[in-house]
Formats: sequence, C-alpha cells, structure tokens
Amino acid sequence: MAKNNRHNNDPTGLNLPPVAADQIGQGLPYAPINFPEQGDVWGWKTGKRLQPNGCFQDRYLYLPERLSSGSDSKDQHTFRSKLSVERYIRSTFPDANVDAFFASFTWRIPAVAEGLPYHGTGPTKVTMTGSTSQVILREEYHSQILNLEAEIDDILEGLRKSQELEYKVAEERLHAQKIYIQNLYEQLQCVVTELECPDLTHSGPLFRAIREKKEQINQEKEKFNEMKMVASGFGRISRDILKEHFAYE
Repeated sequence: MAKNNRHNNDPTGLNLPPVAADQIGQGLPYAPINFPEQGDVWGWKTGKRLQPNGCFQDRYLYLPERLSSGSDSKDQHTFRSKLSVERYIRSTFPDANVDAFFASFTWRIPAVAEGLPYHGTGPTKVTMTGSTSQVILREEYHSQILNLEAEIDDILEGLRKSQELEYKVAEERLHAQKIYIQNLYEQLQCVVTELECPDLTHSGPLFRAIREKKEQINQEKEKFNEMKMVASGFGRISRDILKEHFAYE
C-alpha cells in the first residue's frame, strides 16, 4: 500500500476538502482503499464536535462492503477511534503493515461549518449555516459516551506504547547481561584449559586468575538476579535498579 505523506503530515487539515457534520463518504483522502484486497473501499463519516484545530473530534471508519456483508450488526463494522481500527487490523490481518495502513489516508477531517460543539464544551444548541437547532438529549449522551470511549482508547494506546518501550529496554539489557556472563565463563574455561597444559611451569598466576574470574561471574550473576525483578514491571522496582541496570530514569 502506497504511503500518502502529504495527508499524514497535514495535522490541521489544510489542503484537504472540508466536510460538513454528519457527512458520509468513501475512500481517499479520509478512508483507505485497496485494503486488504485490491478494490476494497472503506467508508467514513463525520460527527458534530470539533477539535480546536478545526477538525472533527468525532469521525468514524467503516469496513468495505465485502467485509461487512456478513455482519448483522452495524456496530461490528463501525470504528470510532484509531485504536479500535488498529485492534481490528492486528487481529484480523496479523501480517498487515498497520503503519502503512494509516499512512495511506488521513485520519483528521477538517470541518466546513462553524458553530459546531467543540470537544468538552457540551452545549445544548448548535448553529450551522446560520440556523439554530436543539440537540436531542439522547444524542448529547451518546456524544459524551463516544468521547469517553475515545479517551479510553487514547489512554490504552499510551499505556501500550509505554509498556512496549519498557519491554524493549528490558529485553536488550537482560540479553546483554546474559552475553556478558557467557563471555566470562568462556574466559574462565580458557584459563582452566591453560592450567591443564602439561608444559605449565608457573600455576600460581592461573589459579589467581581463576579465582578472580569466578568472583566476577558471581558478581554479574547477582546483578542479573536484581535485573530479574523487572518481571513485576518497571513501576514496582527501585529507581536505583532501573538507573544502574537499565539506564532508565
């Protein structure tokens, strides 16, 4: 899938066609095409609320008709957040390139109307193209629930990224410590092998080297035992251990 950097690098929605509230469309630039198969066209829809940058706070993505035809519920093929889309892609198409998928279209949709409710304001009236209409209380509740759902998705996405970073740091440091201990054992084996040489005339330095190497191995194994505490999570071990063994503050 070809990347569309112009859309991805346009966070304010400039140079993109503005859209009215509650508008429905298909394909680029606000929904992907040719995924997962050639000819598949995803749908999109705007809500009512706006972000401070003039783009819609509420926007939805719909599955291509080919993928949604077997679903009895509309909710099963409607996505209200990027995280819900990502979860679907990763679970349904595990080999797909999620980054390339999102790079193929722009998630932000600029609004054409003014006076729409902004995120978090929750007004009871909205003004569009000069006319005023009463927002139905049920729709307001629905909007607030969608807002909570989006915030939860944002929180979980931040948590997932944080945990992925911690996992990567722990993986690299633990393997590095294992390799270091392995190298010490190999050095010890070399000294022992040299000690067994029949032509050896001075064994004292070798015995001293063996003793020192064993002490060093024990010290590094103690460090590894401290590092194992990371299995409980970075937030459950001391800052000193994180700083010393994982260079993490």
